[in-house]
Parts: sequence; structure tokens; C-alpha cells
Amino acid sequence: MQKQILKLLFLSVFFLMPLFVSADVNTIIPDPANVTACGTLNQAGATYVLQNDVSSEGSCFAIVASGITLDLNGHTVTYDNGTPINIMNGSFEDELAGSWDTVNAQNFLRSAGTYVSPVSVYAGSYALKAITPTPDQVVTSLGTVTLAPNTRYSLSGMVYNRVSDNILMSIEFTDTMKAIQTGITDRGFQYITYEFVTGDSEETYNIALKVTGAAAVGTGAVYFDDIKIQRNRLAGVMVGPVEWRVAWQSRGFDIKNYGGANNTTVKDGSIIQGSGKSDWSHALASESNSVSGHTFSGLNITTNGANSSAILMDSLQNGEIKYNTLAANMPAIKSRDQLDGAVLRADGYNSFIHDNVITNGVQGGILAGTAVGQLPQEIYNNNITLQGRYTNGFAISGNKSIIRNNTINCGSGNNSCRGIFIGSESEVFDNIVEVQDIPRNQEYNGCQGYGTYGIQMESAENSDVYGNVVTANSPNECPATAFRANPQDGSIASINNLIHHNTFIAYASGSARATSLKLSGCDNSMISIYSNTFRTNRRWIYAEFDGMVDGLRLVNNRWETFGSIDEPFYPFENFVWDGSFVKDMVFENNVYGAGDKERFESEFFRKTTVWPEIETLSNFSVIFSDVTAPASPTGLGVM
Repeated sequence: MQKQILKLLFLSVFFLMPLFVSADVNTIIPDPANVTACGTLNQAGATYVLQNDVSSEGSCFAIVASGITLDLNGHTVTYDNGTPINIMNGSFEDELAGSWDTVNAQNFLRSAGTYVSPVSVYAGSYALKAITPTPDQVVTSLGTVTLAPNTRYSLSGMVYNRVSDNILMSIEFTDTMKAIQTGITDRGFQYITYEFVTGDSEETYNIALKVTGAAAVGTGAVYFDDIKIQRNRLAGVMVGPVEWRVAWQSRGFDIKNYGGANNTTVKDGSIIQGSGKSDWSHALASESNSVSGHTFSGLNITTNGANSSAILMDSLQNGEIKYNTLAANMPAIKSRDQLDGAVLRADGYNSFIHDNVITNGVQGGILAGTAVGQLPQEIYNNNITLQGRYTNGFAISGNKSIIRNNTINCGSGNNSCRGIFIGSESEVFDNIVEVQDIPRNQEYNGCQGYGTYGIQMESAENSDVYGNVVTANSPNECPATAFRANPQDGSIASINNLIHHNTFIAYASGSARATSLKLSGCDNSMISIYSNTFRTNRRWIYAEFDGMVDGLRLVNNRWETFGSIDEPFYPFENFVWDGSFVKDMVFENNVYGAGDKERFESEFFRKTTVWPEIETLSNFSVIFSDVTAPASPTGLGVM
């Protein structure tokens, strides 16, 4: 009888327990063995074990001491899970009447459009359009928004101006509370924000959309889209929060407990960004006082806010990120130049990023360069799939790093990206890379500039690339290149880069160029290309306009065609501009596929600008001799 009563008591307690427990990130968790809500972990060396799924409207966990393990124990952490703030018709998918007052904006109208070709909307099928030239105009929301006290928010939107640098576009609460874009948006629709903290009581606002400075500009149109208010700068798990970080750079802004936290372990569960969709709100992040010895493993991480990475480390030194599944479903990013769209960022040294699966990202996958003079970051056995929409979205970027045995799946269906970007002192080997570009890049109104690359070597010295199998597909109007070498692009004095024993495949089934090898600004002191296989149905080599290819020797390479070969077949192309022709190129000891000797040796470089006219400034020769390939700079290359 006693056992039966105890069993009934246990079952009643169990079924009364909530599936999600919510608490404030600043609550100190007293018992590491019994974590049931979000809070601050402050006991150095302790192992905290999560007992149930937890949820927070803001950040969830802050780790403020070293040697802490956070064992999620198979449970889910949902952060940023507040009720979304509704702006009536903020994406202009419905008629303006009833949601926006256009009495003082006769040149404004709701406009159907497309994401590219031409760029005229960002989200959905409609945007708010202002026809230029126009006197200063303002559209005001008919509904209001009420914001909680003492809370950090961002007012954001997408704006597009390709008319004039004199135009100022703004999204405003008041004259002093506004997100501003001055001048042309040369990256497509630009994400603009105004970040602020409310006072001690609720605040209620209308939203105004303004265009000024457009009275004397040319004929055209500017656009607003996707107007939002959301919370700002939260974190799922924050390692080592600091007080000194300026507000606009902060991570986990709502965290008020601080402390360094090296040698942190977070493992075995899920970290999910919730319904708030706040911007700059990473799932797992660290600060600069907490960079050493971390291990993050067995995590399933998903973000859905603008500029919100799955994992963002200020630096990762002597650490490990492994066996995680990551997705960063960002609706927008602020800067493609700053790589705000990276799924995982972990520059540093002597760390190991391996056996992770990335299922979605709008720009980059893994960004993990190595600090000067330190042991390299190693990136291996990762499987990466991206759906890129922003320029320079490489699946892996790793200057001075070892990149090996990764699989990149961006070559078919809705997937797209560039493959691997390498700079100096990198070793890149035994990767399988498949890439394509899809015409959905707003910066270039379709395909990103120059399309996709399987591997790109830029501003490089002493790098070794071998044993990779790279396929670049062009199924549409977007170009594709299997290997691009522009080693002297920048201030680096490029020397001693080796490209050998790789297979580079480029296949075109659409109208664009597909090239096995793309070259610019290089000579024999910079790069050695030997014992590779180059396979294509359209171009073996494209020499572009970024500098002369001077006296380059390509040794012991195999040249093949396959599939539906262009007829006529013109395998060599040169875009000559400012002296960027091909001078005295030598092919030594070529090996050919069936019928390819004639295709190769009877051809010439042909002009991009007057296609297919022969480019008389460029020349090459084919010779056969006894030759020894150069040694690998690392001593590890397959010879």
C-alpha cells in the first residue's frame, strides 16, 4: 500500500510539472544538479544538469565562472520566446487603407514587385514605393505599438535606393528616434535599425516612413519593406558576459551578471531562438574575456533573427566545436562585407571544428581563421548545406587554417554557396565540394558578381591545396568556377602556393560560363599548378581582368571534356583590361581525355569582350619534357 501511495504521488507531481519552465537569466541557479529554469551559472568547476525544457522571453543562460559544464541532458533551451510585436501591414502585403496614412505622401503607393530582375521587394510580393523626383514625403502608421518598460528593442526595416546619394530614407518613432539610410543602397535592400532602451514605464508610438532630399533627383523610385520592431541583442547561452561592451556591440544585453568563463562545456541538447525573432541574438556566444578551452558538442541549434548566428565566439583558443547540427535562418543581414550571415564564427587558434552538420544559412557557413604566429584552427569532417542570398557566402573560410575532409552540398536544388576560401599558410585537402549559384542576389540583381567558386585562393602565400574533388555547376545564367586563383589580390607578397592532385570539374547546362580554372595576377613564383585533372564541357581556363598571368607553367595536368560539349568548343577565354592578358603560358606534359588533345592544342585564348574573336595579346605553348613537380611547402602534399 505504501508503495502504491508513493507511486501515485510521483505521478501526480510528474504530470503537474510544466513542459517549459521560464525564468529570468539573472537569477542565480543555486543547485547545479537540479537546473529547472533559465538563470546564471556562477559556481566554478561545477556541472549544471538541465532537468526539463526551459524558455525565456530574453536571454536564457549566463555562464560567469570558469570550468563550468552545462549539460542540457537532451532538453531544449528556447530563448527570445516573447510575443512578437505586430506592426499592422508592415510588409505592405495588404492595401494601405486602414494601416498607413498617405495623405502627406501623394508620391507613395503600394507596389507589386520581385526580389530580383528587377529588385523591387524584399519580403513577400509588395513593397511601399516612392516615385522620384518628389518633395519631402511622410507615411504614418494608423496603428500604434506599445513597448514594455526597461527593455532593449530595435526598430528596423529594409530600404532600397538606386536613384541618388542625395536621398535620405528613415523609419521613425520621433525626430530623434529613427533608423536612417543616407544615399544609395549599393548592396540591394539595406537592413537599417535604430536600437534603444525604453524607460521605466510603457511607451507607445506611431511609425513614420520618410523620404527627404528627393525633390531634384532623377526619375525613378525608392522602396520600403518589412518594417519591424523586435527585441535586440539577446543570447541563448552567453559565456563570459561583460559590462564594458558598448550597447550597439553587446551580446546578451539583458544579462546583468558578469564574469570571465574559460574552459566552458555546453553539450547534449537543443538551443532554439523562439518567436521573438530578435536581431543580433546569437544562440551560443562568448566575449573576449572568455575565449580559451571551450567545448561545445551534441547541440541542435537554430536561429531565426536577423544577423543572429548559431555560434559566435569572440575568439576560440584551444577549444573544440563538434557533433552539432546548426541552422541560421536569418531573414536579413546588415553587412555582407562583415560576414554578418555566418552560421558559425570562431577565429582564434589551435581549435578543432569537426563533425558538425550545417543545414541552412543565407551567407557563410564556418568562418574560422587563425591568429598570426599561432597553431592553426582545424576544420574537418563537417557537412555543410547553404541557401545563399548574399555575396561572398563561402561554406568555409579559414586563413592560416587546416581544412580537410569536409563535404559541401551547394551544387543542386535550392542550395547555393561558394565553397572554400583560403588565404595564406593554409592546408586544404581531401574535401568534396559541389557548388552552384542561383539568381537571388539583390546586390547584383540576380547572380552574384562572377558567380560561384568551388575553391578560391586570394591574397595568399605558402598554401597547399591537394586531393580535393570540386564540382562547379552552372544550370542557369550564373557563372561557375571550380578553382579560382588570384593570389596577388591585396598587400600580401604572394609566393609558393601549390595546387596539385585535385580534380576540378565545371559543367554548364545553362547559358553562363562554367570554368575549371580561373586565373588572374599570377606567375610561377606565386603559384604552382601540377598533377590535377581539369574537366569541363565549356571552359578549361578563364583569365580575368585582375592582372596579367605572366609566364605561368602548368605541369603534368590532365585535361578532359565530358557531357554535352559546346559546339564549337572554345576552352580558353581572356578578359583583357589594363594589361591583364596571358603572357607566355606553358603547358608541360599534358595528359588528355579521349579526343581532347585536338580540342586543346588547336585552340587559342578568345576575347570576352568580342566573343569569340581570338585574343592576339595572349599566347601559350604546349611542350613535353622530363620534369619534377615542386615539393609541398608543408611536406604533407601527395606527390
